[in-house]
Amino acid sequence: MISLIRLGKGATLLAWGLMLVNLAHPFTGMIQPLLQGLLGVTLVMHGLFSAAFHYRYRANPAITLAQLRRTRLQILIFGVFALLEFKFSAYKNQHS
Repeated sequence: MISLIRLGKGATLLAWGLMLVNLAHPFTGMIQPLLQGLLGVTLVMHGLFSAAFHYRYRANPAITLAQLRRTRLQILIFGVFALLEFKFSAYKNQHS
């Protein structure tokens, strides 16, 4: 399971790279507006995921403030793959 999450994180980094390169040096053709639109949607969705995570776990005494901040940053970058990794590690810690 963790290898699939890491593969997804790698694909997400590749997508971020393409979207940011397109922002700095726009590609030609129809790919340019598509990547700009995807960048906007990605920023909004990952921001919403990060905010939802923060409001869900901010009062949890088992999570330190540093862990909360680090996980929120990872969610902002990796989205659902960071959420899956958090849930998977929490499940593993609970059942070990």
